[in-house]
Amino acid sequence: MRFGYGLSRLLGSVYGNGNVVFLPPDGTCVLSPVRNRVLLIDLVNHSSSVLPFESRKEIRLLTPSRDGRLLLVLDVDGRALLVNLQRRVVLHRFNFKKKIRAISFSPDDRFIAAGVGKKVEVWRTPGRRHQIAPLSLLRGYGGLQDDVTCLAWGPDSRHLVAGSKDATARVFFVNDTGEDAAFVPTTLAGHRDGLCGCFVSESGDEVYTVARDGGVFAWEWVPDEERKPSLLPPPLPEPKKRRSEGRREGDDFSLSGGEEESDDGGSEGGAGSGQESQEEEEEQHRRPDFGELRTPAFGKWRLVSKHFLRPGGSCNITSASFHAKRSLLVLGFSSGVFGLYEMPDCTAIHTLSVGQAGIGTCDVSTTGDWLAFGCARLGQLLVWEWQSETYVLKQQGHGYGLNCAAFGATGSVCATGGDDSKVKLWSTTSGFCFVTFTEHEAPVTAVRFTPNASAVVSASLDGTVRAHDLVRYKNFRTLVTPQPAQLTSLALDGSGEVVVAGAMDPFEVYVWSLQTGRLLDVLAGHEAPLSELCFSPSQGVLASASWDGTVKLWDVFKSECIETLEMPADVLAVTFRPDGRQLCCACLNGTLQLWGTDGGDLQGIIEGRRDIAGGRRAHDMVTAANSNHGKYFTSVDYTADGTCVVAAGQSKFVCIYECSQQILVKKFQKNTS
Repeated sequence: MRFGYGLSRLLGSVYGNGNVVFLPPDGTCVLSPVRNRVLLIDLVNHSSSVLPFESRKEIRLLTPSRDGRLLLVLDVDGRALLVNLQRRVVLHRFNFKKKIRAISFSPDDRFIAAGVGKKVEVWRTPGRRHQIAPLSLLRGYGGLQDDVTCLAWGPDSRHLVAGSKDATARVFFVNDTGEDAAFVPTTLAGHRDGLCGCFVSESGDEVYTVARDGGVFAWEWVPDEERKPSLLPPPLPEPKKRRSEGRREGDDFSLSGGEEESDDGGSEGGAGSGQESQEEEEEQHRRPDFGELRTPAFGKWRLVSKHFLRPGGSCNITSASFHAKRSLLVLGFSSGVFGLYEMPDCTAIHTLSVGQAGIGTCDVSTTGDWLAFGCARLGQLLVWEWQSETYVLKQQGHGYGLNCAAFGATGSVCATGGDDSKVKLWSTTSGFCFVTFTEHEAPVTAVRFTPNASAVVSASLDGTVRAHDLVRYKNFRTLVTPQPAQLTSLALDGSGEVVVAGAMDPFEVYVWSLQTGRLLDVLAGHEAPLSELCFSPSQGVLASASWDGTVKLWDVFKSECIETLEMPADVLAVTFRPDGRQLCCACLNGTLQLWGTDGGDLQGIIEGRRDIAGGRRAHDMVTAANSNHGKYFTSVDYTADGTCVVAAGQSKFVCIYECSQQILVKKFQKNTS
């Protein structure tokens, strides 16, 4: 059996935190952060995949380069990953040592600007060749009185606008030639609240600043034509052409008569001089054009217009994005409404409510036709085409924790249940949710498919078991307990006609007929809440695991307990081998108990506590040697051939054990967060 498994899909969530961005240059893919991983969604082929890397903590910012070659991933602590998107490998890891709220590539992808606290740091983008220090700091810019919240580059990749919490924005000049450009930063003030967005027009002559209180200001650059010629520095001297001198050994011709060759602008033999002159020309081209600097010496920034946008009453702006070529401004509000405006007049084009929670992030595609929105509170991701007013993508994960999951017989459909009282069906090929059932009124604790995968059955803390048809996607059967009880476990027999559910209190097992919906029997005998139920694949025997440290084998059709197996600790999970002759139980002490079902004898014990123990976190009061006391398995299952058992639980590891020798065969790490 092969164990070379790798992560391919992420089900249960499509957006968790951070910002959602379109992937340049075509803009047909969306990058969505889900905790400490990045989800790549292809909007054309309608599929999703997980990039094979992860950050140490939850992701806050995603910033792709303009050519789509590089991706910067920053977590909440300021640690950055520089990723090659074409090969999907991490090139460099870097720590800014402070929380980063804004970061952006320049339009020519030569620089990276990052808001580090109250300063703006500009870094050189790594090249295509191997470097010892891929990220090198060019310069830091100050003058802001609070943390930097937004950044915007000018089209020339020289002017940089930074917005801050102090309700101001400053215009900087990025000079990588080492020469003094005589540039004085300009402060754009007038807002009454912190800025959440600042943008530069395609021409570079307009700057738009957006504040959280709904204020949108338009600034225009007004040059001073009278003062500009007198303040311009003298032009740089032209590079001199170097003439090759001397004679190489073995040459049959002389270079003394170089006048004829110099008349036509150089000789063919001057390859070195041509390269040097080309470098000098490139250096001269990179030098700033002082006549186009947005500095007070050459003009001033003038406030053209003020707009205060609060659709639907009292709400704040929570996110903003801008498309420079089409002058489109997208604003997301705390009321769940987004607005599309045309600048500089701030003309409202489109306004729509997409939910009841605030829109935490928004972005515009490369063509300006699609708008992407993310809501962290609802776990919702939307892509809207504003011209046709249709959804390109509308996905929502579970609002709270995920409690249970189950796969269908073919493996193409996965069902999940969460604390938000919803049951969702996910496609394993695309990674998208295609059906959501909302009939439950309390958290869902267990889900199971019928053997023919024609229905999905779910149990909830509201005391009901609901069966949903996978053809019409309707709730066709609701099974209720005779007295109010919180159901915690669920199982179906091999025919799919008998449904059993275990309760938390009272400690009983309820048996129903799925066809008629009638309660058939109530099995009592446990002294603690039931944690797991499982039917034998070969016989009509039901195994019930409980927190009382026992596993009971029941003959459901005779309504009697066949045998009781005593365990050393509370039992959390139980499963039968495919042939039904062995039973595996996961206990609270971190062990896996292997029992024979024919004679009720203990056949083996697997000590898994040390295998699932992790390291020590920064603020843990317990050493790494003692950190395994709270680790145990909560889910266990056999492989198809029955030779190995797969176990996972309160740990970041998934372990595969060989049953006959009770040894660890393979161990996978789910995440590094």
